[in-house]
Amino acid sequence: MSIIICDELFQGPYAHLNYLEERPGVFAVLGGDRNLVLEFDSSVVVHSSVSGHERARSWHKFGVLPIKFAVLYCDCDTSIGITKEFREEYTPFCENAPLDLKVRQHYYAS
Repeated sequence: MSIIICDELFQGPYAHLNYLEERPGVFAVLGGDRNLVLEFDSSVVVHSSVSGHERARSWHKFGVLPIKFAVLYCDCDTSIGITKEFREEYTPFCENAPLDLKVRQHYYAS
């Protein structure tokens, strides 16, 4: 399985985070059938970062179910660049929920 997020081919979306590995990369937490990006970040250990994420409890609260996970494994420099590029154009939903007028645009993965 694969999904495109910001012109990058991610693995997933996966219905459970057990599919994520302890490797460096970029991860996206997706919600609903339209794959609204709830969270988007990079980490040196993707699985641990997602499973212990500070906003993990809030992902289910916004009614965009089911929650899914996508990942692009890459080196740290590449992952930081991809994350920066994404955040310059889009705002992950959970970072501004429930309402923040500074939201630039939400991203739906395809």
